[in-house]
Parts: sequence; structure tokens; C-alpha cells
Amino acid sequence: MWNIFGQPKAVDLLKSSVEQKRLSHAYLFIGPAHIGKGTLALKLAQAVNCPEEDPPCGVCALCSRIASGANSDIQIICLAPGAKEMGIDQVREAQHTASLKAFESKCRVFIIDGADRLSVEASNSLLKILEEPPNDVLLILTAVHKGQIMPTILSRCQIVELHPTAAPVIEKGLVNQWEVDAVKAKLFSRFCNGSIGWALMAYNDESVVEGRSETLDRIIDLTAASIGDRFAYAAQQATFFAQDKEAVFETLNLWIGWWRDLLLAKHRCHDLVTNIDRMDMLEKSSGKYDVAPIAGFIKRLDLAVRNLRRNANPRLALEILMLDIPKPHHGRRKEGATAASF
Repeated sequence: MWNIFGQPKAVDLLKSSVEQKRLSHAYLFIGPAHIGKGTLALKLAQAVNCPEEDPPCGVCALCSRIASGANSDIQIICLAPGAKEMGIDQVREAQHTASLKAFESKCRVFIIDGADRLSVEASNSLLKILEEPPNDVLLILTAVHKGQIMPTILSRCQIVELHPTAAPVIEKGLVNQWEVDAVKAKLFSRFCNGSIGWALMAYNDESVVEGRSETLDRIIDLTAASIGDRFAYAAQQATFFAQDKEAVFETLNLWIGWWRDLLLAKHRCHDLVTNIDRMDMLEKSSGKYDVAPIAGFIKRLDLAVRNLRRNANPRLALEILMLDIPKPHHGRRKEGATAASF
């Protein structure tokens, strides 16, 4: 059983390829953090090695060893702790191992988790494996965004996109499949932005939600912060960006979500709000802004994300955002009045 939540198209594609024995030698799974890319990669590794009639069965010796990380033919390559990128030595080791016959499985599988963090040298080394793939070797790359992966690598992989799942679907799944309390299930399904993995992390670890709340508090505080405090925050995030880009992107997406919620609160679209635990604050804050400044800042946040994906200077991009934060007007104003200045 594949048992991958919320990704029927991706599962159907891979299942059909396994059944028809028309697998690509390399795949690239693209999707947001915690969407299930790693889980899907392991399921595919099981499917190509499972000896049962309808693979992956999930219970045979091979499936069990792959799931537990004990199968020597399934190698996961990921960013080393404290490293900024994956180096060439990790890929060279995989290149050497790929030339060897599988020890306990039909097919060797290399899962490169975070392929958008490969160094240039590592990418070139990987390209050699992709150009001349050994027999009975499957490469599975995962990445949040394909913009930072070499075009020559992209052209040699079959791309499988994993998309966010609707909040009501996740909420129902949390209640029915994982027996999560209905109140928590509703909250987690909104917070996770369509990624079931994040919702399950939050369910199993309270610090996940606490960390999110602290980050959101800091973002909200920036609205009333001095320009000096804003620039200090930009400098801090730029430093984090050099260490963990995706963590900063998660913060920016949280920021976009807050201003989106303000826009939804203004239009009384409460059923679509993400931060439902802060509805009173959203109602109060939304009255301090007109639609145009809110919508304009959302566009600037989105532009900053896209520019950072294209390797823009992180400190400069973040400092520009600090200058662009809309100023609240005093008291409630009728819609259509002059928009707040920037």
C-alpha cells in the first residue's frame, strides 16, 4: 500500500509506472516542506524492491527494512548538520556505490533530500550519474523549489509535483486517521498550509506550534517597531538565510499569511482565515488599514520571496520590506478613503 495522504496524482503516476515497468531512472519530487516528499521517496524505493504481487506491500522483509532505514541498498543523502550545502564528497560516494551490485535488493535507490542545496561541484558530479545511469539504480531527488537546481539536472529527471492539500481534507484526515481532537485538528489544518507533515509534527510536539506563535508575534510587532528595530530584524534574518534558507522562507510565508488574513478579515471571509486563534486581533487590526496598502504589501512580500529564490541579496531584499510595511491609520475609516502612506 502506498498510503500517501493527499497526493493521489503523484501516487497514481508512480504506481502506474511501477506496474508497467516504465520507471524513469531519475525523479525529482517538488513540493513545500513537510508535504510528504521523503515519505513518497521511501514508498517508491519499497515499490521497486517489494517481491509481492501488488507492491509495496509494506509488511514483507524488504519493505520493513527500507521503512526502518536498515536496508543497505537504500541510501539517503542529505545536508550535514551545520553545513550550508551538500558537498561533492557525498555525491562521489554515491557514485562509487552506484557502480556496485545491490546487496539485498533488486534495485539500489539513492534519495537526495534537498537537491536544491547541492553545491556546484556536487551538482556536476551528480550529472555524471544522470548522464550514464547504472543498471538497477534509481535516483530520487527532492526539493522545495526547482529554481536553484541546475537546468541540466532538471532535464534528466522526471518531475513529480506535490501540491498542498485543502485544509478541510487535512482536518478530516487528522480526526479520522490519526484520531486528533477536533479542535486541534481544525487549528493544525489551518496552520500547516496544506502540508500534512507539519500538522502531524504539531500534533506530536507542542513546541512546533509554540515556535510558530513566537515567530508570528515578532512579525506582528514589526508593524509598530522603530526603523532601527526593523533593520536589526532584517539583519538577523539575513544571517539566518545564509544558514537555513528554507527557515527564512517559512517566516516570510507566515508573514504573507498574516497580511492575507487581515485582508480576509476586512471582507468578513472568516472561513478562509489561517490564524483562526487570533480572530479578535485580526478584526481589530484590519480596521486600521485600507485594502490597497494590505494588498500592496502582500505583493511586495511575494516579490521578495521570488527575488530571494533568484539569489538576490538577502539583507537588501529584507531591508526594503522593512521600509514597505504599511502604516496603520488612527481610528476606523470608510473604505475608499485615501490609502495609508508607506
